[in-house]
Amino acid sequence: MRPGGPAPDPALFHTYLLSAARHTPDAPALVCRDQEWSHGLLAERVAALADTLHAHGLRAGERIALEFSPCPEAVALQIAAASLGLVFVPVGPDLPAERKANILRRTTPRAHVTPPGRTPPQAPGRATGTLGPDGRLELTGAGRAPGERHTPAPSDPLYIIFTSGSTGEPKGIVMSHGAVVSFYRGFSGFGVRPGVRLGSTSPLQFDFSLLDLGLALGAGGCLVQVPALLLQQPQGLVRHLRHHGVEQMNGVPSIWRGVLDAGAADLLADTPLDTILYAGEGFPLHGLQELRRALPAARIVNGFGHSESIACAWKVLPGEIPHREGRVPFGSRAIDGMRMYLVRPDGTPEDRPGEVAELYVEGDALFDGYWQDPETTGAALVPSPLGTGRRAFRSGDLASRDERGEFYFHARKDSQVKIRGNRVELEEIDACLLGHPAVDLSATIVSGTGGSIVTFVRPSAPAPGGLADELRRHAVRHLPRYMVPSRFRIVDEIPLTSNGKTDRHEMARRWEGR
Repeated sequence: MRPGGPAPDPALFHTYLLSAARHTPDAPALVCRDQEWSHGLLAERVAALADTLHAHGLRAGERIALEFSPCPEAVALQIAAASLGLVFVPVGPDLPAERKANILRRTTPRAHVTPPGRTPPQAPGRATGTLGPDGRLELTGAGRAPGERHTPAPSDPLYIIFTSGSTGEPKGIVMSHGAVVSFYRGFSGFGVRPGVRLGSTSPLQFDFSLLDLGLALGAGGCLVQVPALLLQQPQGLVRHLRHHGVEQMNGVPSIWRGVLDAGAADLLADTPLDTILYAGEGFPLHGLQELRRALPAARIVNGFGHSESIACAWKVLPGEIPHREGRVPFGSRAIDGMRMYLVRPDGTPEDRPGEVAELYVEGDALFDGYWQDPETTGAALVPSPLGTGRRAFRSGDLASRDERGEFYFHARKDSQVKIRGNRVELEEIDACLLGHPAVDLSATIVSGTGGSIVTFVRPSAPAPGGLADELRRHAVRHLPRYMVPSRFRIVDEIPLTSNGKTDRHEMARRWEGR
């Protein structure tokens, strides 16, 4: 965005994020380690990067792979690419080489940019480049004469983010400018403080990072990019939040596990934190209760949704955490511009409290489809069962509503398995075991060799002898016999994906290779 001239279209990703540069250019926008960029500096860097990309001949609709850990220059490059109508593809630096090559092969990016010190793989017709903290972008190869500079439309594609895909072929989710901005406007409805200092730990290939970016910059605030190393140093993490004046902290529940495990939760009272937003997976009830005790006046926000719309709902949890059998509600309605409802297997809307059915989502923040995969797109985006004339997203989540209309997540449809002819929801087993005071975390798989139920348990304190037998008795008291795990494995840690979610694929690998 250049100074002066008419106000740009606010329904575009780059103009939405740079709007504060027109009004408060000197206010901080991005902080990462020893770097601090103002909104004005961010806008200047974006304009310079856009000029470099355009001069090298990159054109609207082409893909650009961005292989960075979170840093201000990567954010600037995302915004610059968007301003030209390029489609950015975040690629995690730590992704396995085979998966990284798969993403590059499928998206055929016109350019691949990394920090200095990395060497992007060469490919015919692909420019490669490096971008350092000074904001200088050096591109080599595959240059051509610049075309006409394109002004994006809200319907233009903005990015492709690939799902974590622990099994099968990862899906590339395509989101448009308009969908992302609609999400930002709707999701911020829980109340983001103007000028907020918002902490983020999410890697750039996880769309949670885009949620963090939009909530912070959209409020004229500052995004504090927290180094991932601090997630292994609970007291260091708390000191970092205090030093940088972080008022709102967003992330998956696992970022708080170390803080709670190390007994560092009480240190949070010395920070300016007044809002904690979690999403990505469920937060164990006892962990939420401990967090509430440490920050009794803070807002704890349960964010819920899918990468296909970034998220679709939120609920600010009251002082006493509400729950039904350990399940915490995620709201009674979708964000503004969106709609969520439950649909039975026969395609009819669910309308009875307590009935479990599949969650459908439709509205302005929905994705365009899966990259070059019309079959999967057609199965996920279907005509609205409500007859609205719009497409609806079949989320694959099983949920219910209570008498007040509050929604509760139960399980993923794809985590349903058949055991001795009975349908079993693995998350229901975990929810049961999390109700035992000795259990801190629980994650269940089905053994590929024997088809038996195996539950990994991390105890809340050093495991006493006979814990597995006690947990089996607990499961027998609360679950049908066919859902009782045949094996319990007591572990110090449950493996996580790079996005901080439970990695059931890795758990299965460890079990089979035990």
